Amino acid sequence: MTRTKFYAVARGTVPGIYESWAEAEQQVSGFPGARHRSFRTRDDAEEWLQEQQGAIPKDPDMPDQGFAVTVMAMPHGGTADDVILVGTNVFEAASADEARDMGKREFWTDSLEQGHAPIIEVIPFGDEPSAAPAEDDCAPW
Repeated sequence: MTRTKFYAVARGTVPGIYESWAEAEQQVSGFPGARHRSFRTRDDAEEWLQEQQGAIPKDPDMPDQGFAVTVMAMPHGGTADDVILVGTNVFEAASADEARDMGKREFWTDSLEQGHAPIIEVIPFGDEPSAAPAEDDCAPW
């Protein structure tokens, strides 16, 4: 019998319930103050996540609106399974394109440039972010 686990992310890039650790890890890796937990049932994960929604105090350094940016690298000739997480941060930016550039400056290095293709994901959050992401939410720059 296969055991299924559910991973609840209360504080991460995209809070929610994930069915694999790889998916959940992308949401919490490098995220300041990340909060997550695994469960044997989806119901337990949902219950904990709802409890956590009211229990997590707002980080005073977290902007009220902006963009969550995740920078990843894919080795040349690699597949989606080979993608590595480079870094995640939130930015108070005027636009998704500006946030994308800020993420690139913060995380992308010359050593990654050799042999990797950059991938960046920009997700707006808060009260009406000032601009929607560019055409593709997750695209190489």
